Amino acid sequence: MVYIFVSKKAGGKWTATSKAPEGKDLTAEADSPLALEAAVKEVVGTDSGHTDGFSVQHSAVSPTSTVIVVNLGRPAIGGAPASGGAAPAADAGAAAAPAEEKKPEPEPEEEEEDGDMFDLFG
Repeated sequence: MVYIFVSKKAGGKWTATSKAPEGKDLTAEADSPLALEAAVKEVVGTDSGHTDGFSVQHSAVSPTSTVIVVNLGRPAIGGAPASGGAAPAADAGAAAAPAEEKKPEPEPEEEEEDGDMFDLFG
């Protein structure tokens, strides 16, 4: 489950807002971006019932706005979406197999032609 917060600075305070997966509004406030990130994790923990295992990405968009993405569970690897169970490992193995099939075969080495050179054995 992923929560995406858009945060803005106004009047010296940072405020992050999001729509929870169930559709309700979530809000967190703090005095700094770092404190806001901690407040967002607390809000997400309260909403989801999770106390740990968060993956958080906090990216500045401008000096007065950021985006905070909170991913519950383990983080996505290599851009693949995170999911429960062993599915990512199976997907990774399946993705590796076609790459092996597409390896180009080495080109045969061309024999050098001597052209007008003297051939001792010919």
